[in-house]
Amino acid sequence: MRRARLVSVLLSFVMVISALFLPSAIIQADDNDSFVGSSISEEFMPESTGGKTVDDAINWLWSVEGTQVGDGECVALISAYVEYLGQSRVEGNGKDYAWNDISGWESNGWVRIQGATPQKGDILIWTGGQWGHVAIYESESYVWHQRYEDVRKVRRVKQSCEEI
Repeated sequence: MRRARLVSVLLSFVMVISALFLPSAIIQADDNDSFVGSSISEEFMPESTGGKTVDDAINWLWSVEGTQVGDGECVALISAYVEYLGQSRVEGNGKDYAWNDISGWESNGWVRIQGATPQKGDILIWTGGQWGHVAIYESESYVWHQRYEDVRKVRRVKQSCEEI
């Protein structure tokens, strides 16, 4: 009985830690063959991106690397990113992206997926802490952040998929 309670307490602790440090949702375009599901290619994204490819999106990130986008918050980077891809910005803090209204994006073929394996171009959402955090997934080795470790500039961070 005592061992079962200890295991229960440990599992609860692991779930709380996971909720604080793991992204709880991913927003990605719906068409697997063109946006986030594509390998590096010149295929076009869904109509909702104005014909931009996933490589165009990553190249846009390279163009703003080392600069402060907007007020330097993580959501300012995401707002600029989705506007570059033809979507309207969404209000809220990083963690709000897990449940706020993205109906405008969804009507253009974007979907919100929880617990999925991230793909190139996906928006990652962490709901832990007071504000949460959002970033953009590039590969199993790199994620694009702003206001990461309190640096208010766009940075490409070496971060493995296991750390996400």
